[in-house]
Amino acid sequence: MSQSDFATRFVTTDVLDAHDKVITSLTGLIGRVDDNTMDAPTPCARWTVRDLLCHLAFINERYTAVASRSDDPPFSSSFFLDPVVAFAEWSSKARAAFHAEKFLTTVIPTPIGEHPGEVVVQHVINELMAHSWDLATALGVDQVILPDIAEQALKSWTVAYAELGNPPRSSATMDLPWPVAEDASPNAKLAAFLGRNPNP
Repeated sequence: MSQSDFATRFVTTDVLDAHDKVITSLTGLIGRVDDNTMDAPTPCARWTVRDLLCHLAFINERYTAVASRSDDPPFSSSFFLDPVVAFAEWSSKARAAFHAEKFLTTVIPTPIGEHPGEVVVQHVINELMAHSWDLATALGVDQVILPDIAEQALKSWTVAYAELGNPPRSSATMDLPWPVAEDASPNAKLAAFLGRNPNP
């Protein structure tokens, strides 16, 4: 299978526009977090809201480094004293890296092999869309977030899992898929595919 073949199947949206929309949406959602909710549980096993916000910042930190072709991008989640500020800073840096001239079509090393930059941006979108549902659920607010992008992210996650041979899942990472109603929102279907209970 060629790199371009995987990218064609994995990249399911206009990645730069989608990344901007997801960051804007998440920034609004993060704005709802306060001292009373920072340590609340989330659908992610063993993660509080604070842990989840650190992970959201880390996703942008890690793939900023990947996009910049760092020799040593961070491979484990970073802890930020102020994850709200860290998310804003790293999402801005990620945006700059992703918008660099010819980045989307330039083949670079990624955690899953050498692929064009658009694969990196799509992966970040996939991660952030999954965790948008987690954060909304933890905060008790509307879980339907950018449903068109959620639908495209689900298609992309499905391609990724098939490409990796549908590896075993566990509660420590992504649990087994949950059944979900046919008429459920794209966000709920994405959450269910990634091992979240869409109707907790």
